[in-house]
Amino acid sequence: MAKKAHRPTHDAGYKRLFSRAGMIEALLCRFIPEPWIAQLDFSTLELIPTHWVSEKHHRRESDLVWRVRFGPEGMDFIVYLLIEHQSTPFRYMVVRLLGYVMLFYDWILQQRLLTPSQRLPPVLPLVLYNGRRRWRAPLGLRELIEPVSGGLERFLPSFRYLVLDEAHLPKEVLGPLDNPATAVFEVERSENLEQIRKVIAAVKEMPLGAEGEAIRRDMAAWLRQVVLPARLPDEELPEVEELEEVDEMLAERVKTWPKKWMAEGYQMAGRKACAKS
Repeated sequence: MAKKAHRPTHDAGYKRLFSRAGMIEALLCRFIPEPWIAQLDFSTLELIPTHWVSEKHHRRESDLVWRVRFGPEGMDFIVYLLIEHQSTPFRYMVVRLLGYVMLFYDWILQQRLLTPSQRLPPVLPLVLYNGRRRWRAPLGLRELIEPVSGGLERFLPSFRYLVLDEAHLPKEVLGPLDNPATAVFEVERSENLEQIRKVIAAVKEMPLGAEGEAIRRDMAAWLRQVVLPARLPDEELPEVEELEEVDEMLAERVKTWPKKWMAEGYQMAGRKACAKS
């Protein structure tokens, strides 16, 4: 019988999935179709530490921070991508992210990572939201500040972030199932085990390059440790490491569930009959 081990959180699952450069490239190229993305040198993607200390000595940590070289003609500098996973809507998300970015900038200065002539690097704050309710929190800080006029508005801070509301992305944005980031979102949107199996089949066939085996193992771990325990809370799930093993496990459950439901139906009918007698 499988042992019930400590279950990783959804945050931990996402952190593992998006700690691969190939996943980040797939995410940006598919879901942020803007001209500046084409100027990124994805071969320079580098995951950096995400813990900083505030003035009150409270440790603050974003989910993930990536750095990548941005090199359009005549320019060459670093862009940072700050990724935050969220399962529930949070009205003041923009305030939290602004705090992360400011602490990150302060960390850069404390580490003396800039020369006197260099400016602070651009940071893109990105929220990956996998909740069922639509994300309606303000995307800009100005939307949360009391509007003023008479010149004072010039001194109000301006800050925005990007959110990918996975459950409500249009099909044309999701695109075909040939991208590992799309695969993650399709699992989140799935309504049954057969749909998850279709995603697994697609991921097994994706040309994922040097990180392919690691990405598939990460996805297998996420499915086994996070997604499936939430979908099948009463099931004893075996320990598996490969996508093929996850697929076999799901195939077996899809096959045996009708018998299980029938048995449960008979038991329920028997209990009702006993209650009437």
